[in-house]
Amino acid sequence: MAIKITSPTQQGVQVGGLPYSLAVTAIADSNINTDVRFKLNGVVVGIDTMATNIGPAANPQYQYGLTILINNAGINEIEVEDITGIQPILIRSTDKIYFEVKANVPAIVLNPPVLFSCQTLVLAEVQYLPTNGFVRFTLNDQIIKESPWIPFDTLISQNGTLRAYLMLGNNVLATATQEVEVIPPDPPPQGPIGPPGPPGPKGDKGDTGSQGIQGLPGTPGLPGTTGPKGDKGDGGEPRVPGATGPTGLQGPIGPIGPKGDPGPKGDPGLAAPAPTWGPWVNVPVIASASVAYSTNREAAFRYRKQQNGLLTQLFVDMVLTKFDKSAVIAQIPPTDLNLWMFGYGWLHPACFWYGGAPVPNILKIDRAGTVTFQAPVTYDLSSGFLSLSTILAETPQ
Repeated sequence: MAIKITSPTQQGVQVGGLPYSLAVTAIADSNINTDVRFKLNGVVVGIDTMATNIGPAANPQYQYGLTILINNAGINEIEVEDITGIQPILIRSTDKIYFEVKANVPAIVLNPPVLFSCQTLVLAEVQYLPTNGFVRFTLNDQIIKESPWIPFDTLISQNGTLRAYLMLGNNVLATATQEVEVIPPDPPPQGPIGPPGPPGPKGDKGDTGSQGIQGLPGTPGLPGTTGPKGDKGDGGEPRVPGATGPTGLQGPIGPIGPKGDPGPKGDPGLAAPAPTWGPWVNVPVIASASVAYSTNREAAFRYRKQQNGLLTQLFVDMVLTKFDKSAVIAQIPPTDLNLWMFGYGWLHPACFWYGGAPVPNILKIDRAGTVTFQAPVTYDLSSGFLSLSTILAETPQ
């Protein structure tokens, strides 16, 4: 039968480093004048001349094998040849497989410092540690530890730059760097206060203390009995007169004196400046069933305010054609008319001309700015004429 590769059965392997040793076995049907030649990527790497029978006696199967050293990662061609054992060499059959070697890249990472048994510990994590690999730690470029054992960790006693080198012999495979600071240990936990101990033995008598402070005076005793009257003493010497006492309070105000003569006439005061007026504001005339005005003549009802806001001037000029005693003819915004009056007021000189004579008190305005045309009697207003130009005083703002 043709030669057959029986191992490896998988298509590849992932290894931590190179080179990688791959065991290859193949089966042939004879061990007489038979050798097996092994090739890697077309290059002969070895020949096995000794076979091992792994089958029954009735159907022997002869196994040949060789360990192939693979130095490069990637897909490799593994080939076996059934050849004659004597010259000239003849190839009777062949078999081949493709085997992929994936080499892992070693890596190292430093974890942040932690507090362990009141000391600062840093742990390094290594991926794909090669055989015979180890980790070297340096702090501020000084070697502080080398270790081939997992876990890879080190204690630090000062702040600075910590580096971890993944080594294989004298070769640096990977490096990790971190700025570290020593973590101050936590204070030990304080247990609960124990119960009071038994009283100790009585101590020796102490030394005499210093004198204490003087005590407070005692309570005075009761007064004794009055003794007999003594002789009259000698007269004392004259004393110096005392200082003058303060001035007494002011007396009451006296009566008002007689009226004095009139004083001279004062100089004339300065003339008041002419008022400065704002623009005229037109107010629509309100027509209703009770009042109407002539359309042949423009009805005017407007007002303007002084710049200082203290005066308001109204101007009314209209011809009334219909009027039934009382009706609202205009509305001034209350914000522009803050009249100094209790509830309402008559506008003077508001003149309603009727029959060639003026009728006073015909136009009334209230605090809300409502202008009312009001007359004591009913007039035939076919020829009535209302004219007004007046100044109203406002309450200062």
